[in-house]
Order: sequence, then structure tokens, then C-alpha cells
Amino acid sequence: MKKKSINQYIGVATLATSVFLFGCEEETANNAPPEKGEASASVSQTLLVNGESTQFVDESKSVTKRVWNFEGGIPELSSDPDIEVMYETAGEFKASLSIQYESGLSELVEFPIKVLDDLQPVVGVDLLESDSGFHISTGDEVQFVDESIGEPDQWEWTFEGATPSTSNEQNPVAMYSVLGDYDVTLKTTRNNPDGSVETVVMSELIHVNPIIPVIADFEVDKELILPGESISFTSKSLGSPDTYEWTFEGGVPATSTEKNPTIRYNGSGRFSAVLKTYKASRPENFGQLDTVLVYVRAEDELCTASPNLLACGNFDLESNDISEWVAGSNGASYNHMSRLSYSPDLGEGGSGAIIYYHDGGGGTVQFFSQQFEVTAEGDHTFSVDLYAETIPETAGNMVVEVNLVANHDGNTEVYKSWQAPANMKDQWYRANVTKTLAPGKYNIAFKVYGGASKWRFDNVGVVKN
Repeated sequence: MKKKSINQYIGVATLATSVFLFGCEEETANNAPPEKGEASASVSQTLLVNGESTQFVDESKSVTKRVWNFEGGIPELSSDPDIEVMYETAGEFKASLSIQYESGLSELVEFPIKVLDDLQPVVGVDLLESDSGFHISTGDEVQFVDESIGEPDQWEWTFEGATPSTSNEQNPVAMYSVLGDYDVTLKTTRNNPDGSVETVVMSELIHVNPIIPVIADFEVDKELILPGESISFTSKSLGSPDTYEWTFEGGVPATSTEKNPTIRYNGSGRFSAVLKTYKASRPENFGQLDTVLVYVRAEDELCTASPNLLACGNFDLESNDISEWVAGSNGASYNHMSRLSYSPDLGEGGSGAIIYYHDGGGGTVQFFSQQFEVTAEGDHTFSVDLYAETIPETAGNMVVEVNLVANHDGNTEVYKSWQAPANMKDQWYRANVTKTLAPGKYNIAFKVYGGASKWRFDNVGVVKN
């Protein structure tokens, strides 16, 4: 642990009541003694390195009570007129002095304290990194980024095999034209407060290869948002492209040439985002693109349509966990879970859905979704989107009953709500029904029987009326 005492005081000032004092690095020219009722406090230095100490002094007259408070410092509190305080942790802190005078007046003096980490040079490169470093093609430029710790104010870069071979810029650019593996060296200097100098050598950081194809690739920070929210797109393209052409269906703006744009979506829907990359030296690669789908769901589709909502699930990314579902024959043995699955794009409108494959045999299959509780008897509206997809084995009618089941007890007839019409095939159908429910716990349930089919379930909800 470092400990450094500073004995030369700076930032001395005389203050009127309730005026805040901030430390500076030049000694005040006014050395006149303070008048009664005025604070005269100082700090030796306000910019430190972690582990260093600074000296606080109060020379105010006619003081009856003095309380120092040192945020982030050791000690945290003191009533001494002269106190040395050490700061072990980097950050920005506030030191304050509260004074009470014989006259009954009081004052508060504050000093901003900034504590830096030990100087540590860190080399950043604006490229995709592999396990063996950064790979580029001959003729590529590399943007280097200073990511050093401790706020240096001078930089000395050395680029083996590059043009230029040195730079004093904070974030320089260098071009590599010859095949090989090259070191990068960064020397950082911090003149204030301690004159630190540190150097790091990144051995064989840059690998210059024959031409690497330009291939578009990108990531998003999220794929499901509400209207009015934004998505950040980050290019992960290969081949060091120098031009980016983004197209955002439903987005604002609808296009961008930034490398990493942020796009807002005002309407709900399922939209595509497309990136094309280009490099001037390789026009033959233009048009290499990547596409991702983003989902913007209206608020009522995110289970927030009603404050009385008891159960919901539109199974669109945020609801793709089916671990709480159970499925079995005739309400007895649960042996059909292997036929229950989640699809991210087979739901109503191309979103997510729960999928169940019914082979047409084994009689009735019943399965349950999330549980909800009714605390007082009343009418409740239950709704769900259904789709009966015909498959090659389909013969006869495909039948589903939508029910509310009390405590998984198999008594589906008590709260049977709706039965799909016999001719509902290969289309979405919205089921809505209102039932009076007594207090208790219930589960949404589906009973499937009849011909072989592939059922889809989406936008399930139970609302207390």
C-alpha cells in the first residue's frame, strides 16, 4: 500500500457563509487573516493516485464545532483542524467541512477530490479479435484506440511493419502492406500528479495475411422491444470493410452508413435489418450481406394490456420457456412432452408460438400452461390464438378444446370454454370466452383429439372483468 504525505498547502481561501470552496493548484494571493465568521480551509492537493494522502487544514477563527467528512477517504470523519487523509480507491469524491462559530453562524466548505488508478497502458484495436490476435489483409488500415487506465496525457506508439512506424496521437491509424506478424508498443506518460511512465508491448498483435474476403456480420443488443425503444447494431464484419450500408425495415432512420448505428422503432411488428459491407480495394465482395429479424411488439401484446391480467404468454422470445408445461394422455400419465415444443417464428404474425404434434392416436391428449390464482369470484375472459396445421397423416376432423383447469385435477369439463370448429384447418382462429370462476388456482389447458395435426398456440391470456 502506498502512502504519500504532502506538506505544501494549496487552495487556501476565505469564504462567506454557505459558499462552496473548490481546491486549486496555485497558492492564494490573499494572505490576510479571515474575519470573524468566515471559513479559512485548505487542501494540499485535489488530484491523487490511489494509495496517496492529502492534507486538510482549517485555520478558521472563533470555531466552536468542526466536522470533516471525507467520502472515500481514511479516516472518514474528523474534528481535528489539521488532518491527513489517504484515498485507496480510484474515483471522484467530495470532502466537506462543517463549521459552527461562537456567533451562532455555520458554514459548509467542500473540496472535490479525484483519485486516479495506477497508470496502466492498454492497447485497443477497432477490429474483430481472434484467439491469436487481429487478422487483416495487406493494404488494410488499423485504427488503434487508447484504452489505458489512469488517465495518461502523453502517448508514444510504435508500429512494427506499419506506416507510420510511430505516432504521438492518442488514437492513431496505421497501414500494413507486407505479410507478417507484428508487435505494437504503447508508452504512456502521466505528468500530473506523479509523473508516471509505463510501457506495454503487445507481441505479434497484428497478423497481415493475403486478401481476406469482406463478409458482413453484426450483433444486436436486443431483439425484442416496445414501440419507441431503440436497438443498437454492432458490426462484426470480416475483411475490414470501409463502407457499411444498413437498411432497417420499420426503423428510424431507415438507412445508415455508420459502422454501429442505433435505430428506433416506433411501430409494432416483425422487421428485418440488413447490412451490406464494402471495401474500396475489393469491389468484387460488394453485396455480401447479413440479415437479422427484430421484433417490436405492441404493449398489449407484451402482457400489459390490463391491470387485471392474471395470466399471459405470447411466446415471442420473452416467453419461450415451456418448462412449466405438462402433457399427457387422458389426464393420467404425462408422456407426451416430447411432442410439445417452442417455435420462434410459427406464431400469429410470424412471431413465436407453442407447437404440439398430435399423431391422431392414443385418444385424448391434455396439456397445461402457466398457473394463475383467482382471489374473488367473478367473470374472467380467456382468449388464445389457435392454428390447426394439416399434415400428410391428417384424416378426419382436428379437434382442440380450450379449458381452464382447477389445480391440475383433470376436471376439464367444469370450466370448458371453447371447442374449435371442425372446419378450422390451416388458418389462425381467435378464441374468446367469458366464464365465472370461483376463488382458487387454475391452469390454462388444451385437450387435443381427432385426426393427426400440428397445433400452434399463441397470445394466451386470462383477464378479470
